[in-house]
Amino acid sequence: SWATAAHVIQDAVDAADPGDTVLVTNGVYATGGKAYSGMMSNRVAVDKALNLRSVNGPEATIIQGYQVPGNTIGDGAIRCVYLTNGASLSGFTLTNGSAGGGAGVCCGSATASVSNCVIIGNSAIDGGGAYQGSLVACMLVSNVADFGGGAYQSALNDCTLVSNSASGSYGFGGGAHKSSLTNCVLIQNDARQGGGGDDCVMVNCALQENSAIYGGGAYDCILLECLLTGNDALSGGGACERDRK
Repeated sequence: SWATAAHVIQDAVDAADPGDTVLVTNGVYATGGKAYSGMMSNRVAVDKALNLRSVNGPEATIIQGYQVPGNTIGDGAIRCVYLTNGASLSGFTLTNGSAGGGAGVCCGSATASVSNCVIIGNSAIDGGGAYQGSLVACMLVSNVADFGGGAYQSALNDCTLVSNSASGSYGFGGGAHKSSLTNCVLIQNDARQGGGGDDCVMVNCALQENSAIYGGGAYDCILLECLLTGNDALSGGGACERDRK
């Protein structure tokens, strides 16, 4: 019953078996933590193939990481969620996470799935919002990284990427880097190159008001049946090829 349920998500995950579903009720979950495979701490580490789901969706269920003041990705930083192969995450807001890769969610591979989540305000070196994994119907908002402000090496379907940024001396892919995107919307993302995306494959996507030095909408991407409007750059406001700056 809810009266006897764990109050820390990690405790419930640790008690579950592969294939189980762990249901999480409303609340802000900002305590607990677990390292996995020598990686820095995660607020929740799903280290077995189970399903982690909220009862009432991302508006009511928040997993909060930790960013070190003045040195976001420093000792003591905490990622929101790690997902191993075959695990799934659905219906959460992931915020304030910090990590080398995937500060909102870091996935072991494309077999880890994330759906109906809001990934907002996270910071990493690779994939501020998400690292690897398959994301469906998610919102990635105001995440920051050197490579892939919103997502890095991820497969995104029916997702919205807004105001993510690839900063630092590299700055590749404000919205996404080295990812595949289908039926996605990318709005007001920014980067040094590829404001919307860098080195990505995009199918039936809308890229709007993204900005960069090279390739405001997209840089060195494959674009199929995409709409590019209002993007801005010094070279290639809509799109720019790597060898044609």
